Amino acid sequence: MNNLNYHHLHYFWMVARHGSVSEAARRLSLAQPTISAQLRHLEQAVGGKLFTRSGRGLELTDTGKLVRSYADDIFALGQELEHALSGSGGRALPLRIGVAEEVSKLVAWRLLRPGLQEGAARLYFRQDRGERLLSELRMHNLDLVLATEPAPAAGRVRLDSHLLDEADIGVFAPPGQAEHYRDEFPASLEAAPFLLQADKTNLRHKLDQWFADEGLHPRIVGEFEDPALLKVFASDGMGLLAAPLSIQDELRDRYGIELVAVIPSVTERYYLVTTHRQTRHPMVVAAQG
Repeated sequence: MNNLNYHHLHYFWMVARHGSVSEAARRLSLAQPTISAQLRHLEQAVGGKLFTRSGRGLELTDTGKLVRSYADDIFALGQELEHALSGSGGRALPLRIGVAEEVSKLVAWRLLRPGLQEGAARLYFRQDRGERLLSELRMHNLDLVLATEPAPAAGRVRLDSHLLDEADIGVFAPPGQAEHYRDEFPASLEAAPFLLQADKTNLRHKLDQWFADEGLHPRIVGEFEDPALLKVFASDGMGLLAAPLSIQDELRDRYGIELVAVIPSVTERYYLVTTHRQTRHPMVVAAQG
């Protein structure tokens, strides 16, 4: 294959990212026939079909998937170059941050705050399931992901997981109830009303194991995917909760929730996940410490 046309490659990449010629044409402000013609030229250059029809949409062929993987890397490098050049002029660098849904917003703020204080950045936040965010990171639609477990090694795009913090976990009580549960802890938790994280999270698995090890059977009042909603229910007296000690002050000041005791065998880890090359943004460097 000779004389690869990078304009053709870019049009292909936009179609692959957005799933249709019409959406790519809209985003590029071009006519659909123009995009279709450029795709045909690229297919001639690579010697094979890049897409097949799937209902109203398009699916990548094996050749298309290979070309897409290289296009992701090519245009990610181009974006890095733009970021580096814009940074030299003192302009704010855009930073697209994914936060795994099980990470408390208070925790996310505390961990990312050092980077926020390092120069200007135009921030874009997205909260979703961890695996979805890592997929977006691999496609270079995000610059970093804050998660509670390291990224798996599988995948053509290498991801680096940087351990930011390992926090002790404590049991917290609604306003005015902490002293009651401090006596004879943890036996005091037997049949106590408890608000728990969703069962798919690392912290929930650790808590369930700790309850089993201690022979405890708390009364599960509610299970939450949104950590912020869990705190609101706890502040209204609905039940106890488990949370990192690192946000103890915020829980007390914002919600009136008080620490009962530390769970000695349970911790939560937080990782900053980036693509292998994406380590130059000032916020990423500062957050890595």
